[in-house]
Amino acid sequence: MRPGLWQTGGVRRWASGLMAAVLAVVIATAHAATPSVVFTKTPPKQTNSTSAHFEWTGTGPYTCSLDEASAATCTSPQDFSGLSEGPHKLSVQGSGTGVGAPPPVEYDWTVDLTPPKTVIRKQPPALSSSTTSTFEFNSPDPTATFQCSLNGAPSQVCTSPVIYTGLADATRTLLIQAVDPAGNVDTQAQPITWTVDTTPPDTALANPGNIVAKSDPAFKFSSSELNATFECSLDSAPFAACTSPDYVTVPHSGPHKFHVRAVDAAGNVDPTPAVYSWTSDLTPPKRPEVTIFAAPRAKSSSASPIPGTTPAPGSAPTFTNPLSKLLATPAFTLETRLQAQWKSDPSAVSYDVTVTTVPEDSTGQGEHDENLVQVRQYLRTKRTALLLKPYTGTTVCAKVDARDSVGNVSNSKTTCTTIPESFAPFWGPYVFHRVRDSKAWRDYYIVLGNDPLVQPIGDAAFFAPARAALVAERCHDCGRVELAFTKYPLGARKLQLLATVDLEGKTDHQMLVDLKLPQRRLERDGEGEVVLFRLSGKPRISGVGFISS
Repeated sequence: MRPGLWQTGGVRRWASGLMAAVLAVVIATAHAATPSVVFTKTPPKQTNSTSAHFEWTGTGPYTCSLDEASAATCTSPQDFSGLSEGPHKLSVQGSGTGVGAPPPVEYDWTVDLTPPKTVIRKQPPALSSSTTSTFEFNSPDPTATFQCSLNGAPSQVCTSPVIYTGLADATRTLLIQAVDPAGNVDTQAQPITWTVDTTPPDTALANPGNIVAKSDPAFKFSSSELNATFECSLDSAPFAACTSPDYVTVPHSGPHKFHVRAVDAAGNVDPTPAVYSWTSDLTPPKRPEVTIFAAPRAKSSSASPIPGTTPAPGSAPTFTNPLSKLLATPAFTLETRLQAQWKSDPSAVSYDVTVTTVPEDSTGQGEHDENLVQVRQYLRTKRTALLLKPYTGTTVCAKVDARDSVGNVSNSKTTCTTIPESFAPFWGPYVFHRVRDSKAWRDYYIVLGNDPLVQPIGDAAFFAPARAALVAERCHDCGRVELAFTKYPLGARKLQLLATVDLEGKTDHQMLVDLKLPQRRLERDGEGEVVLFRLSGKPRISGVGFISS
């Protein structure tokens, strides 16, 4: 046999055996890797259901194992329930055919019962004047998706941001919910409600009345919308927040404008502010000049001559009273009267006058707490003088304000006068206390007795003074004074002149006028007073006194 021929035949036989062995291995391997079960129905990989339904095909009989439990005989379909939250695995194995046992078939899935959270990052204000609204959102669960529902419509898949444009005035509600792969929906998500309001409010400004003379007029205003706020401006000042009523400070006389505009809760501003224009006059009249001076005090009346003392026939020699001629002077009706007068500049058209009278040595209250102060008012009067009739010893004050035609009021001027006690003098020893009455009679000095036993004529402890004394000074402008006796028959005050004293003189020196009083007349008529009047000039009186017999 040829060697080459043998070798060729041997190779062929060797190759043929090798191919048969390889084919057997491949067939056996293929038969071992082919599963005996094929799942045809399974639950989702991520689910929020605690139940699972499986179906499969293959060669039975089958054994099943859930979550690594012991295998047990099972059939398709197979249902599981009451599954806990978390991962799960089902392993199914069939009998199969071929070389070796068939491999089990496994299926993994997860039960997820926890819904994701929805986080709103941006949203429009509850009330907005913008026609564009933007919503931005996310979730701590990175696998979550979102669904949106506008005004209760069916939910639709949405992504952040959600933007609505061209919105008309209305109130809307948007619900945004996160959804995880297991199908859990955020049930805690709250709908977002917002209102689009693009309509500006109207502003109404009330007429403030006559504010020409007011330096701090008040303006009242309102809006056509509730909960609106306001912005005000005087003249060209920037608008600033204000409330009604708004008291403005007028800086000067002249033309002014007050502007006010409403701003609604959505931020819409009234494009046409309400305006009030006026011309201010803040210049008041000049402070009045007020003076109080003595008015004419007495008027003449019929007189009854008082005869002197005449003895009975056949008695002692005739005696003539040295005062008989003096006492025969006409009688007078006495009134304590003062004239108050005032004036201002030509712009004053009326006056507010208050006259207050306070009794002598009084706090203004009586022993029973009654009010003793008398107050009279004359508002917006055009008079410029007033006659006052206070009692002797009282203090009277006149307070005057001047008004112009637009209502400006001047600063007040008050002038007071006290009716001096010297016009109802006291009696007593010649112990004098010097008092300067700077209100009633300027440069007029009054001296009153200060003996604690001094009593006025006509008091309960009645007495009959014998003499009256007037202590005064002579000077070139002292003028004249009168010393008179008054009585009160039937309540009417009557006056009898005792003496007229001329104090004019070239050399200043003190003088004493000593008068004997009508003793019998005082005893007969009872109550009376001795009073002192200034007739002219500026008398300097050091004292008025009386001494009993």
